Amino acid sequence: MMSGSDKPGSNKKIVLLATGGTIAFENGALHLRAADLAATVDDRLLGAGVEILPVDFESLPSSSLTPADTLRILEEAEAAARDADGVVVTHGTDTMEEAGYLFSLHWQERAPLVLTGAMRPATTPGADGPRNLLAACLVAADARFIDGRPLVVMHDKIFAAGEITKVHSWDTDTFAGDFGPLGSVNPWGEIRLYRPQPDTREILPRPERYPEPVAILMVGSGGDGSEIDALVSAGYRGVVVAAAGRGGIPRGMKRAIDAAIDAGVIVVVASRCPLGGTATAMDPGDILWSGEINAPKARLRLMTGLAQWGPDRKRLSELF
Repeated sequence: MMSGSDKPGSNKKIVLLATGGTIAFENGALHLRAADLAATVDDRLLGAGVEILPVDFESLPSSSLTPADTLRILEEAEAAARDADGVVVTHGTDTMEEAGYLFSLHWQERAPLVLTGAMRPATTPGADGPRNLLAACLVAADARFIDGRPLVVMHDKIFAAGEITKVHSWDTDTFAGDFGPLGSVNPWGEIRLYRPQPDTREILPRPERYPEPVAILMVGSGGDGSEIDALVSAGYRGVVVAAAGRGGIPRGMKRAIDAAIDAGVIVVVASRCPLGGTATAMDPGDILWSGEINAPKARLRLMTGLAQWGPDRKRLSELF
């Protein structure tokens, strides 16, 4: 089947895949479906030569989605992309950075994939859902993003999906990118690019499932490591430690980390700071250092590696 761009004079066809989140909240519940969301931007998009095709996936807060759910969303988006010019996924912002990161590791379709959502429910004054959805659909229809990495469009800004971090719990300008936005969409629908997407793409093998549990622990002053001991006892095979600064770990926690590694647990150390990351070689032992990857993304990266290779520290070290 030809896509919309293959037919002279026809509209660009963008699939809207709705998965829930605040953008779908109305009067305190997840009432809005894909067609409802599409109706808020249909007229503006048709005026720009874009036709939106609504598809419902699920309707959940993003904090309830698992990494396995995210891969199912990705598979649905891939199927949709084969008969469309682009795909927009509406998603809750709480775990949008994790979804964006997984999408960036596994998306290989030619059509653009764009994540968007909202910080304010549809019935709240100043609701940002329609604004974000309109901008996301315009970006998904833009030929400059064909064959590029997945994107996030929020608050008029265009980000590489794998680079975002949620930095505010309620502000509509909630995301920051590791290297800043790629561009913007102004109120007149004009897309401006500030920098190109990277030429190279990292694609990792896609797990069929995530068999190994991986936890995140944040370092606090005086931590004694008892949490790590408890996780090892509970059968966790991977732990991501969000350390202080560039990798500071209290003595008690370092003892527990060493014991966990001796027991075969894979330990990755990230930084609890939103910017800067960890050092890459602070310890000659068997800790893996995440570098610029934050703790939630390091967890997904470790889960992906464990699903492929098990607790093979040598293979996993190549991911960090």
